[in-house]
Amino acid sequence: MKNPLVRRLAPLFIAKFLLCFVFWYSIEKLFMYSIGFNDASIGLMAAIYAVMSVLMEVPSGVLADRWSRKGVMILSALSMLLSSYFGWISNDPSLYVVSAAFWGFFDALASGTGSAMIYDLLKEEQGHTRNYDKILGRFEMLGGIALIISALLGGWLASATSLRSAFFATIITAGLAAVILLFYRDTTIHKQSTDAKLIEHTKGTFAAVFKNPDLAWLVVVMLVVFLVQKMNGEFYQLWYAALSMPVALFGIAGAIITGTYSSGGAIVRFFATRRRVLLALAICFISAIGMTISPSFWLTVGLQFIIGTLSFALVLALTSKMQHYLPSKYRAGAGSVINTVGRLIFIPCALLFGFLSNTTSIFVAGSMTVVFVGIGLFAEFHARREK
Repeated sequence: MKNPLVRRLAPLFIAKFLLCFVFWYSIEKLFMYSIGFNDASIGLMAAIYAVMSVLMEVPSGVLADRWSRKGVMILSALSMLLSSYFGWISNDPSLYVVSAAFWGFFDALASGTGSAMIYDLLKEEQGHTRNYDKILGRFEMLGGIALIISALLGGWLASATSLRSAFFATIITAGLAAVILLFYRDTTIHKQSTDAKLIEHTKGTFAAVFKNPDLAWLVVVMLVVFLVQKMNGEFYQLWYAALSMPVALFGIAGAIITGTYSSGGAIVRFFATRRRVLLALAICFISAIGMTISPSFWLTVGLQFIIGTLSFALVLALTSKMQHYLPSKYRAGAGSVINTVGRLIFIPCALLFGFLSNTTSIFVAGSMTVVFVGIGLFAEFHARREK
């Protein structure tokens, strides 16, 4: 590879593929049911995921900004490895909590770090970031392709052997990702202010996001879209159980839904204007309503795919927009701040979702997504009027 940019990006892209090659995502809820979970305890587990992510989110972002983004990404790969290991050996909900804790660490360590690494690498190698959206879209699309393939293979592996084997296979891919990341050469542009005290850097990160008037409504929409994506990605399998979907189809459906990371990454460049963001939110709103009344498995999968694709594309587009308002030293940390606040809101929402699904139905619980998207539409309309 003669192109120095391609050469430096290659380990990061390969690691992204391997970290998204998670065999157990598409059968996780089936596995959880098999070891004693119900909808309410699944909601509780989703809240635990979020709690552990919150505990690490801002520290991981600040650590990435001040220490090494490469190091933080390696730690994320090791966290995925440990999450998969403890899932593999789990025989009851109590031990699975450990797996959930390490997955929360993985999620926090990885979120915002990869996009910040790409942004600063482009700036360091090219002197500009005009192609950032395109490169980030390809980066996320590659992860989406890995999710699709691993979901299909995970469903096949689980049906051919056991649900537990999908966790073991992921131990291997996560370990390979950690090794590949050792070959990545980190940037130095984000270390210009390493002499600042850690607490001052943390305060500066929060201030960069929440005290910036240019980001006010953008942050509101980002938080709403984040919640919609989390709800769709975390609980989509509960619809399949409610609709009595055959176990053999979980892998196929999982591949379709996890494929939203690829399809979302592919269309992110189309959401550069407020009008298109508003249109995407409107489509999500209609789709969310459809999910509350859909009696069909395939229609539900289709609606989930639409919501997942558009919400992920919006997350990337809005993250890109936020990056342009922030200095380099706060970029990874600022993304972590958004994710932290989003997860804090998600914790009670996950508990409520699980409670509603367990005591009423998944369709009643699904109305929460309608409310979230409605708030996003209101915020985007308000932002348009201010402009």
